[in-house]
Amino acid sequence: MRRWNGWGDDGTELPLKPAARRFLAGLIGEGRPLPDASLAEVIARVPASRLPEHRLIVGDREVRVTPLRGQEDFHVAFFPDWDSATAALRVLAQQKIPLSMMRLGNPASLRSDGCPLCAGSAVQFGPE
Repeated sequence: MRRWNGWGDDGTELPLKPAARRFLAGLIGEGRPLPDASLAEVIARVPASRLPEHRLIVGDREVRVTPLRGQEDFHVAFFPDWDSATAALRVLAQQKIPLSMMRLGNPASLRSDGCPLCAGSAVQFGPE
């Protein structure tokens, strides 16, 4: 079945190659898989919009968490600290990994437990 919160089939899991797992573990430590959440669980946790009502603003909780139409190859990695994240960026740049977007932030700005590195391709708008 197609995932509501991503792309691909939810019955498909592609394991990380052992060499890649060792590389990442050496750079940032052992990872832990995050549990998948149902759409209803996510919507229930989304706060009400803080924007004033306006005809050009859609503040509906479901709309705010549902992916845009189209396909995107998007990956997010959380690092324990800023130095680990910048070291990973350096490796990606040296390996000439093609990325169209990167964002570094701190836990306070993104309400997370680590320093995220997001990389992905542009979204294609239009019919699926």
